[in-house]
Amino acid sequence: DTAHIVCAKLGFPLEKIEVDERVVEFSQGSLEKRHRASIYRQDGPVLKGILRESMFYRPPGRSPDGDLGESQFDVERRMRLFCGDLLDQPSVKAE
Repeated sequence: DTAHIVCAKLGFPLEKIEVDERVVEFSQGSLEKRHRASIYRQDGPVLKGILRESMFYRPPGRSPDGDLGESQFDVERRMRLFCGDLLDQPSVKAE
């Protein structure tokens, strides 16, 4: 897990990690765990969809974890809400 590696390197206590559902990896829907070459073919529906819809293209279906595919716009909106909430919190001094 990336958080554990980073905490170990920085000497940051694991118990201080805060989990937020909005800070998760971009969901590729049913395209997850498939080889890129088979997905992004020049004549394929995925590349055509990306070219047509740009940042609003959503990969089809659900990932193995059950998450719906997300567009780049979906991820931007999710992260914007997260960052906005962080900025709204009162400042905390480092210990």
